[in-house]
Amino acid sequence: MSSIKILPFESPAYADKIVVAIFVAAGRDDEKPFIVNRTVDAVGKVRGTQFGYFERVRDRIPAISAEALRGYIRDGMRFSEIIKRLDSIQTFLGDSGPNIPAGLTELEVHSRLLEAERVVDRETRPNIVLSAFSTNSCSFPDLFSSSSADVVRLIEEPPVIRPEGFAITPGGARWSSEIVQGRLRRIVARANKLIELWQDGALVAVGPGDDDMLCWFTRSHTKYKPGLPIRSFVLAEVTVNFCSLALEVFKHAVPAPSRLMFILKLDNMTEDGVPCTLGVGDDRGPNTFRFPGATRSAPGPTLTSGCAAPLNNLDLGHIVYQLLGGIYVQFGFNYDQMPYVDPAEKKITRDTLFPNMKT
Repeated sequence: MSSIKILPFESPAYADKIVVAIFVAAGRDDEKPFIVNRTVDAVGKVRGTQFGYFERVRDRIPAISAEALRGYIRDGMRFSEIIKRLDSIQTFLGDSGPNIPAGLTELEVHSRLLEAERVVDRETRPNIVLSAFSTNSCSFPDLFSSSSADVVRLIEEPPVIRPEGFAITPGGARWSSEIVQGRLRRIVARANKLIELWQDGALVAVGPGDDDMLCWFTRSHTKYKPGLPIRSFVLAEVTVNFCSLALEVFKHAVPAPSRLMFILKLDNMTEDGVPCTLGVGDDRGPNTFRFPGATRSAPGPTLTSGCAAPLNNLDLGHIVYQLLGGIYVQFGFNYDQMPYVDPAEKKITRDTLFPNMKT
């Protein structure tokens, strides 16, 4: 604790009186905040059964009530949870400091994903969230130039494996994007899907993690009992479609990104307290209510996976393999148990998902 000095000063107005200043030297940052854990009562007795928290505001030290102190502790606990989430992002993004695009902080990376879920009115509903970020500062020169610009057409009518298939993007001829705050272009299908491209090098998409997409037609025979059974082929097709779009989008970035970071998050994936499930069997067949192979429950409501690769040497199939593998291991499966994988190349592609599809 910092030392205390008592400094007397003579009074020019009263020769028989002095002014006393109590000087408390500044403490080290690692000692803060300062907690008073001993008090002296009116009779001079030292008591240590209570403690107090004091914070100086200019020349005053206002009293802090017990209710206010409880609020500080509560807010600190909430901040701790945010830090844990940011740490998990940093774990799979590597050294996030230099890897985050210029102008973005760790908190902004996380908050953009949460904000996207809020904008599409799904912040408390089951979601799949996919995003791609440039590892260096870049921008999209034509993002706001015209609605007919190639990069704008990409997010409004993104490439997909199958026209009737599953994609996280709300693209199509009837959708048009809007410019938001001069920072991004966004398409929102309210309560369903969202895609947005930020001028500073970030692509974000949100889609339903429930029966509207990831669990499509898996519970028609169960009368929608709690517990979200994810269809493995829908999860894979959505991820392939998004990553394919990201590769095309970032071809329009200037300067070209040296690396791209990909994030796959399954959020709020519980229903009435029951966790979602995922299997390793091929569930593309007509008997959609049957799940061949092992099926396991998620360890929690939110699962996150991520990977990064150089843009000039980026293998789409390997990126999808890494993203999905990071999810499957959280269900307790090995990478080599995942379905739709080319075992020799360790890739998940359009051809491994739909080998009989005509080109």
